[in-house]
Amino acid sequence: MFFLVFMILISGISIPASICAQDADGVDRVGRLYHHLDHALDIAINRGYAYLATDLSGLQIIDVSGQDNPLFVGYYDYISGDARGVCALGRTILLTDTDFGLRFIDVTDPEAPAEIGHYEIDGRAVKVKLMDDLAFVVDFDNGLYIHDIANINDIIELDFFETPGLTWDVFVNPDYAYIANGLHGLRVVDIRDPFNMEEVGLYDTPGSATEVY
Repeated sequence: MFFLVFMILISGISIPASICAQDADGVDRVGRLYHHLDHALDIAINRGYAYLATDLSGLQIIDVSGQDNPLFVGYYDYISGDARGVCALGRTILLTDTDFGLRFIDVTDPEAPAEIGHYEIDGRAVKVKLMDDLAFVVDFDNGLYIHDIANINDIIELDFFETPGLTWDVFVNPDYAYIANGLHGLRVVDIRDPFNMEEVGLYDTPGSATEVY
């Protein structure tokens, strides 16, 4: 049985706030941090910190343990392309670099994050999602990779699923990957065998499917 999946479709129209929260009138802002290094394109929350992928400015680290007073504490910007995707694995952050692939950043000391590994892929890595020891990496130009990252010094590519057009984002659960495939809509891929991904569904969305949750 497929899980319920929500997509944000960019089609040149405004989106009512009511679709973003069940009770829009009951949503209150409790804190704000102004920072203007670059665009915030993705976020991961772990152990009281927010890790932001901020395009040309790399990884930005925000202390959000006090929600009403978030504090900027550190950054990592030794990247060659754009940082567009981020995931947290304990005290290691996976950051996508469009010119390089995946970068593994140790954030044990959030004020001094350090790269401890990297893995190149073909194309442009724009998003990454984790499930156990598997990393699902979205290649903007080509499709979806699955990598075994149990040993970040010996990363193994398990499979690749090619998509038409541009691939923007992915959501994964133990059975399926839901791929936001731009003008080609939402693709549902069976990932129960990570060595042999297989498409099992397609929904042709209006506009362009660019994010999926």
